[in-house]
Amino acid sequence: MSQSEQLQLRLEFQENPVVDEVSAVTAIVRPILNGILYSLKEQVLKEAGGPDKMKLFMLPRLRRPGDGDIGICFEYAVHEAIRERNPLISERIHDALIQCNLLGHEMGSILFGAEKGGAVNLIETASELLTDESVLHYGTKGRPVKLKGHIWTVAAAFRRPILRTILPQSISGLWRADLFTGNPDTDRWIGTTLKINRSQLEGARGLRLGIVPASQGESDAVVKDDSKNLVICPLPYDRSFMQAFYQAWEVVVQFLFADARLPKEANLPRPPSRQVARYLEDRREFPVKDVIAALDPLAQPHLLRTKQDEVVVVQTRKSATATTTALLAPMPKQQGSWTRGPPAPVPYAQRARGPSRFMLAGGSRIRARENKPVFAARTRPNAAPPRRATCQIPTASAVSAFAMRLPAGAERGSTAKTRRREAETME
Repeated sequence: MSQSEQLQLRLEFQENPVVDEVSAVTAIVRPILNGILYSLKEQVLKEAGGPDKMKLFMLPRLRRPGDGDIGICFEYAVHEAIRERNPLISERIHDALIQCNLLGHEMGSILFGAEKGGAVNLIETASELLTDESVLHYGTKGRPVKLKGHIWTVAAAFRRPILRTILPQSISGLWRADLFTGNPDTDRWIGTTLKINRSQLEGARGLRLGIVPASQGESDAVVKDDSKNLVICPLPYDRSFMQAFYQAWEVVVQFLFADARLPKEANLPRPPSRQVARYLEDRREFPVKDVIAALDPLAQPHLLRTKQDEVVVVQTRKSATATTTALLAPMPKQQGSWTRGPPAPVPYAQRARGPSRFMLAGGSRIRARENKPVFAARTRPNAAPPRRATCQIPTASAVSAFAMRLPAGAERGSTAKTRRREAETME
């Protein structure tokens, strides 16, 4: 049912933030062109004069399905971070799994969507992590399904819609998954989808977790979206870099589709993208390697660091012709830090003018009959925070808010007892 083979993997690590859109896209176009050049079959390159002499305008004519291609795989960055137990990523994934009712100590990932348009679908971790008892949780009522018994049908269902009808109704949309994340120690897994933009996340039967890069100015909390039946997990990745990477990929694809000329405006509408395409069109008569070198002064310096590796992949069709011989995996830089901070502090209530009134720190007044902290309905915390020593003198408002009135004579009695002990000690 499946075949294993080696696949070239080119990891593009982000070293610095994106400064300028045109120079950043230019910097990313260079490794994409290089990857396409070396993904061609050796015989094809030899006929064109070798990789050093092959001109740019020949690249779209020699790049044909079956003669080598390169796929783009942002999913690998998340997959690798989970496998390597990256603390910034694994902490959030762990919290998301808990919201999906998956409890376990170990964390695993199966890369499912490496290149769905061709024959390659699964990184070899599927055979390493899945057992006959591995079950998939899908977030609705019903018994979890055995994942290993359906995973090959799910993989083939992307290309053959008729196979989607034989999947159980509860997981009929599982072919949209990019990853399977879960706990190998408890054999529990969930279907996971990844998108660069949060607005593009779509729910489907069988999908449970949605992963997006976190962006400045938006909440990075792990939350549940009931309308999509997804737990949304923002990860601390640089979204501007990911957008620039896919923009550069679009420039190269459209440029080659236009026979190494400037694409039509409808095909490439963004002005920065068109500027980079002009750089390429002006150099179409030069060898690909010379073009890559010529773009270096125009590219943002020190944006990328390339690392080449090989991975074992699984072909989901025995008779399929491998159209993908290499994967380009953007590895965005992680931003900020992630720690489980203490619960939100309880707002102090202050005595306001008038009988039996308290005023919250926000300034709204509400009625109260007891001398204790008061919360509006929308601000009441789920649980009281733990008591902590802050080594700070409490403010007058805090003291007045929480000072309980003692019964009459309690203070005098306490003082009298203290004086009596002091007198006995002196005697």
